[in-house]
This record gives sequence, structure tokens and C-alpha cells, in this order.
Amino acid sequence: MCISDRPTGQRVRPTRPGAVAGDTAVWVETIVGLATEHRQDTFTFWPIGGDELTQVEVFAREVAPAVRERIG
Repeated sequence: MCISDRPTGQRVRPTRPGAVAGDTAVWVETIVGLATEHRQDTFTFWPIGGDELTQVEVFAREVAPAVRERIG
């Protein structure tokens, strides 16, 4: 799993099926979809691809609040 802020056109490509890689919008859409379509209510973020601390901070500061706002 990798949160990246690379510009569009320079997408991070996951190396494993089911792995999520992309910017915060990709993460929000993916988690909202899993929560609303599949009723998944627990998620584990396991950062890879370097700069893991920054990824955890971005997930906590940007992704989680945006998901909460979208799914209520």
C-alpha cells in the first residue's frame, strides 16, 4: 500500500493484486467503495515504497477524515 502525491500520468503501480497505490483521492474512493459496497468496516494501512512515516501521517490527517465525512 502506498500513498503517493505524484502528478497524474506518473501513477504508482501496485505490484500485487489488490494492493492500493495512488494519491489521497484514490485512497478515499477505494475505502469508501469498500465500506459502502462491501460493508467492510475495518482497514489496515501498511505503508510500503519508502517514507512510511509520512504516508501514515497523510493517511491519518487526510484520508481517514475524508472517508469519515463521505460515509458518515
